[in-house]
This record gives sequence, C-alpha cells and structure tokens, in this order.
Amino acid sequence: MGYFAEQLGVAPHFIPQMSREISWQDVTTIWKLYRLFLREKPDVIHTHTAKAGTVGRVAGFIYRWLTPGVFIGQPRKCKFVHTYHGHIFHSYYGRTKTRLFITIEKLLAAFVTDRVVVISDGKNEVEFWPDAATHALGLRVPKPYADALILDAIRQSHGSALAVSEEEIMAGVREAASFEGLFMAPEGGACVAALRKLRASGHLSADDTVVVFNTGTGLKYTDVMAPLFKR
Repeated sequence: MGYFAEQLGVAPHFIPQMSREISWQDVTTIWKLYRLFLREKPDVIHTHTAKAGTVGRVAGFIYRWLTPGVFIGQPRKCKFVHTYHGHIFHSYYGRTKTRLFITIEKLLAAFVTDRVVVISDGKNEVEFWPDAATHALGLRVPKPYADALILDAIRQSHGSALAVSEEEIMAGVREAASFEGLFMAPEGGACVAALRKLRASGHLSADDTVVVFNTGTGLKYTDVMAPLFKR
C-alpha cells in the first residue's frame, strides 16, 4: 500500500511492532495506535483483516471512550468501518482458533463497529474483465480458463491474492535489478511488488521463507519498459 499512498500524496505511518501472529507486542501496537488517534483526531477509522482489525478497533474503542466527556454522555465522535477478509473464517486455522477469531469478530462487530464491508461473496469463478490492459502481458488474462481451480487452490492452501499497479510492477523490476542483479520481466516485478505488500500488511513476517517466481527476462519487454524507465 506504500506505493499507492505515495501516488495520492499520503504519508504512511508504520508501526514495526505490528505482526501477523498474536504476541505481547500487540499491547504496544494498541498503545501507539491510541496515541496516533489522539494526535490525528479521526472522524472515521477503517480497519482491514482480522489481526489489524482487532488491534485497530480495540485502540479505537479506547480512544472513543477514554475521555472526560464520557461522564456527561459524550464520548469522542468517531465511526468505525471494518473490511472482512473472510479466509480466516474457514480452513485457514484449526477448528479451535477459527472459533476464537469468529467470536472476537462477532464481539467487535456488535460493540465497536459501525459499518462492515464484505469484499467477496465466495464465488467459485471470476468475472470477465473487459478491456484488460497491463505491461505484464503474461498477466493480461480477462478470465482465466482454470479460474475455479485457481480459486480452490488459493483457499485450500490458505493463500491470498492481491492486485498491484503498473507503477508498483516497474518498481518491483527496478528493485530486483538493484538488489539482485536480475532484469525481471514485468510479471516477476509484479511478484516482487506483491511480496512488499504482503510484508507491509503483516501477512508475511520477517522470519518467513518466501520463494518469488520469475517467469522470464526483461529483455523480452524492452520495447514496453524502456519508456517507463525514462520517467
């Protein structure tokens, strides 16, 4: 999300203690979020995913109610919106941990959240993407022939899927060239960009071992990428 934020002139605020796994550092994360809310005085707090959504809404709950105005029935005016990422509700964790997360989500939805956003209805096929266009020509597939198998593989392997922008793809190509000496095809740059997003979101931790597949050389795309590298 860092690249996307920069494009919109937004300066991201990173909290290094935030991680995918539950730990005592979550207390520090909540405290830092609470201090951030005190400083920024937000009208709306929008959280995503189970872990970030939990610590964000807990910090927001404290921010809303920990004020002298509570004694006269006037907590801080702040609305909470949460976007569910439903993979944790089925097959991602074991039965006990899944029930725990569902219970937490129900409590947060009932007592903290003003609106919820659902990003998927669990379809088993993808919709046709009209006028598909990207510099990563190998990814320009308006509707994969094996879409049902792909979605099933993602769910069964507890995986994830995400989108990256054209700018993020080129940044990934540059990063691989700078740090690894590899001139990747745009498809490989997309993988590097996705890796950065997964790491920033906490989906991947610093201790995870990750394999990034590069399917071709950037020499096959010089006509496409040359104008972009001149920017």
